[in-house]
Amino acid sequence: MVKSKPRTGKKKIEIKRIEKTAARDVCFSKRCRGLIKKAGELSLLCDANIACVVFSRGGKAFSFGHPSVDDVANRLASMAMGTSNNPSVGGRSHNSGEVTDILQRQLKHEHVELKKSLLTHEEDKQTMEKQEMEKETVEKETGGHLMEWLNSEVNILGVDELEELQYKLLVVHVDVSARLY
Repeated sequence: MVKSKPRTGKKKIEIKRIEKTAARDVCFSKRCRGLIKKAGELSLLCDANIACVVFSRGGKAFSFGHPSVDDVANRLASMAMGTSNNPSVGGRSHNSGEVTDILQRQLKHEHVELKKSLLTHEEDKQTMEKQEMEKETVEKETGGHLMEWLNSEVNILGVDELEELQYKLLVVHVDVSARLY
């Protein structure tokens, strides 16, 4: 009888933002498909009218709706206007004020999240610009005569030139070490 390795099964992962862009895109793709699949199962099992719309970072929309996304959206809009054909949804009566309040809260929440995202992107942009400027400064400081000195014979350089060469080599060494570690 052959013993098989013990299986670990699915592991629960901590729900937090994924830092690597490629991994985030893969996770989005898998989870988006899973979400839409679950929405389809819910509509089939419970005969529920359901709409699910998800936008990727790139702005591409993924949607599922039963009977259709438009039908569910129109029903929601008519509820907001107070002209719902079916006032009892989920065993609970909704008036147009409640639906409007719910939609306003959702929009405010999305607005706050978008502002946070925008600030994060602006900070990232500023950080990248600062790093680029620092890189250009180091290149200017070290790159000017460094290649000329490296190609020339050290014996013909004066003391001042040798000290400057030593300093620039040290700056390059520190920069390379920082990038490696």
